[in-house]
Amino acid sequence: MIKSLRKPFKYFFSWIFREELNNLHYSITEHRILKKQYEKEISNITSDESPASILFNNWADDYFKGYLLNIELSLTVVVEEMRETNPFLKYCTIKTFRDNLNNYCLKKGFVLNPFYKAQPDGRILKNISGEVTEMIFIQT
Repeated sequence: MIKSLRKPFKYFFSWIFREELNNLHYSITEHRILKKQYEKEISNITSDESPASILFNNWADDYFKGYLLNIELSLTVVVEEMRETNPFLKYCTIKTFRDNLNNYCLKKGFVLNPFYKAQPDGRILKNISGEVTEMIFIQT
């Protein structure tokens, strides 16, 4: 009697478990697809055709005028000003900012953080009021 009752329960619970596994499989697959699409968009953000890159280049043309070249600027201040100026760029990360700024300097013929000012890793660090701040320097 007990053996005959186990079989329907076994099939019922295996069916539910199989459904849960299928749902989990589909959600993982969907997550992987979305992740690949997101990574593709992020990798395209520094290309010249990307709308975010076009916005960045327009902002950089307006921001880096003659008096803001050949001087050290605080990286965090420049990024915050960029985010305030253009709401479409407010989610731009520091890494994306650096990549876009490097591409911008290459196109314009400028040098970003020249070797004689930067540390071996390419960054310029200054001690400002007891706090280490990363700086950028664009040489014309």
